[in-house]
Amino acid sequence: MKKLLSKKEVAEMLGVSVQTVMRYKAAGKLPFVQLSPRTIKFKPEAVEYFVSEKQTEPFDIKMFKPTSVKPKVSKSVHEREKAELAKKLGF
Repeated sequence: MKKLLSKKEVAEMLGVSVQTVMRYKAAGKLPFVQLSPRTIKFKPEAVEYFVSEKQTEPFDIKMFKPTSVKPKVSKSVHEREKAELAKKLGF
């Protein structure tokens, strides 16, 4: 088992404050492990997944064409990916 990360370690990894990490946790954006009523830790895989979800794909600005119609994203694919990740992380 990999070492679990403290909220301070996660904050340093992400370059944000501990308070921001706690906001992500409270919003359900960053999964955590509750070891005791006052102790929480984070799985490194969960932090890596959180970062990968925030990553954007590079694009050529010349090719960008604004559109009034948003592309449809299959919710079932997204939900399936979330379920697979949750299973992988043990949640």
